[in-house]
Amino acid sequence: MNTILIFLRNFFTRDLYQILLIALTLYQVVRFIRRGSRGSQVLLGLGAIVLVYFLVDYFNFSVIQRLLPNITQSSLIILCILFQEEIRQFFAGIADKRAYTLSQSTIAIDTTIETLVRAARDLSNRRIGAIIAIERNESLAPFEQAGRVLDAPLIQDLIIAIFTPKGPLHDGGVIIRDGRIAVAGCVFPISLNVAHDSFGTRHRAAIGLSESSDAFVIVVSEETGAISVATHGALERDLDVDQLRERLASDLHHLEPLPDADAPKSATTAP
Repeated sequence: MNTILIFLRNFFTRDLYQILLIALTLYQVVRFIRRGSRGSQVLLGLGAIVLVYFLVDYFNFSVIQRLLPNITQSSLIILCILFQEEIRQFFAGIADKRAYTLSQSTIAIDTTIETLVRAARDLSNRRIGAIIAIERNESLAPFEQAGRVLDAPLIQDLIIAIFTPKGPLHDGGVIIRDGRIAVAGCVFPISLNVAHDSFGTRHRAAIGLSESSDAFVIVVSEETGAISVATHGALERDLDVDQLRERLASDLHHLEPLPDADAPKSATTAP
């Protein structure tokens, strides 16, 4: 009996913590790779270094063993310089509570969707260019640095006012977080993987942000008023409001938020 108690005490105080730590690390690695961004290249590069170490030690390559430490140190420094943004996002994701908890209710998401659809419709009709990023599981905090913190309610007229030409924030992007306008005037990374000449700066920035995060990005063309959506490095062009609503519902409700029992039941109206 004492042996069983000792085993259980040791397991729950040492082994269980190790298992949880390993599981958490693997979970973050899988999330990072599934994003399909350049961040996965960092992990592949580190994996290649570990594999080389294993092979050199296994086959006892004495010459390479003497050279490998210097090569490895240089390689790690180069990787850190080339992928500093991806590395920062990886560690930011570990501490990001949004990866483990869901704060928005189903009704709150429905309200967010309808407001964004109506705003996109009006922006399109007025030929006002816009780029709106909806934060999902992965934090968009690294892309807020050049923007202006608003933390304002998600109101259709406010979105239109932000992107109205000659305004102080109209050239940047907007980040939507927890159903609120968190930051405006943001500068998003421009994708280098776009070959189509018809893509403007906003569309390239939308693709770039979707390559670097799991954000759902809405783009309205200033020239044509066309509505597009960027997710996971891909751009869907020329959506109507019904298609935009369907895409938003599909992506945002995929988070499976907790139901809001206290919220009143109300039907939404299509624009």
